[in-house]
Amino acid sequence: MASLNQGKPMWLEIDESLVDLYPTATASQCAALEAIALSVFHGKNSLYAKKRTLEWICAQQLSQAAKSVCLRIKNRLSEYASLRDFIKIKIIVVSSDRELSFNDAGLWELPLSALENNPISTCTLLAENLSDADIYLIAAEHYRRHNKINGLITNLTPIGGGGNQIYPAFLRFVDRKETFCLSVTDTDKDYPSAESNDASKSCKALAGERRWIADHIDVPARELENILPVNIVEDAIFNDDGCVELHERFSKVKGGTENSPDALLYCDLKKGTKFLWAGDAHGNKDKARFWTDFLGSKNPPINGCGNGCNEKCECFMIESLGERIAEKFLEHCRKISGQKQYERMKTSANADQWLEVGKVVFDWGVAIPRSRT
Repeated sequence: MASLNQGKPMWLEIDESLVDLYPTATASQCAALEAIALSVFHGKNSLYAKKRTLEWICAQQLSQAAKSVCLRIKNRLSEYASLRDFIKIKIIVVSSDRELSFNDAGLWELPLSALENNPISTCTLLAENLSDADIYLIAAEHYRRHNKINGLITNLTPIGGGGNQIYPAFLRFVDRKETFCLSVTDTDKDYPSAESNDASKSCKALAGERRWIADHIDVPARELENILPVNIVEDAIFNDDGCVELHERFSKVKGGTENSPDALLYCDLKKGTKFLWAGDAHGNKDKARFWTDFLGSKNPPINGCGNGCNEKCECFMIESLGERIAEKFLEHCRKISGQKQYERMKTSANADQWLEVGKVVFDWGVAIPRSRT
């Protein structure tokens, strides 16, 4: 696979109102416009504006490199206008008398003055570790391929938050306002209606304050491992000839969850899912009902482990694949082309959840390829 993009992007739009409000931009306004344009020049962001606005930017005291970006966009305006429809998250640079705001349509309004004081052109992808962040970038690339979006790339700066330290890291990004930020966490949910873990809830609450251009999403499953395209995981495992036992365990996991997509999403793939989850010993009736229904859906239905255990049975109803699933997945993806990855992904049982995350990461990381001029 080609090396992962590790820049800093976002879909930025310059509001047409600036043309009339600031016919001749001040030095600090020019610095803000220059930073935006150069971030696009270097392949770190996307920029969109109407023809009149692009001409206004070109008339300001900017570098030739910055002006070349505006001319490039102007010459391909119809193409970028059509691409705009695919992007949900957009930052609209508006007049300095406005306040930072966000609406449910995915539009942020960012006052030009905010960029005058701190000419930000970067966006960070905050995950629990760097490998997870790299995997989310692969999901974004698969989403781009799935929707046949040409002319745009995904370009984010991946950062590892360190597990339970992801909230303090996210808070720092929000407080410092030095970069835009998207955080992604596991939920640790072991059935669909369970509550997410504390880190997830804290990050979601912080993002909901809309104090800065930052957002949070949960993995739509228990952990990242549960949404890794199962067909690619299969290839990664079976290409490792050194662990026949893991081959057998994976075959049991895939076969056992084949007709139960929710079980694949909420089982513990790293440590294994015990029959205990379907019992009453843990005191959670919703959890017990979900996993009892899973066992009852089998043909023939499964009533227990079959080993004569008591209600505290430690046997597995879904086998463990170990702690290195994501690592193996990433290693395998780096050995094969993006197209081969995509072909295996799109027929995976959990492709929808994978692409759901890919879409959000793509929206936050969308960029125009680096200028060659």
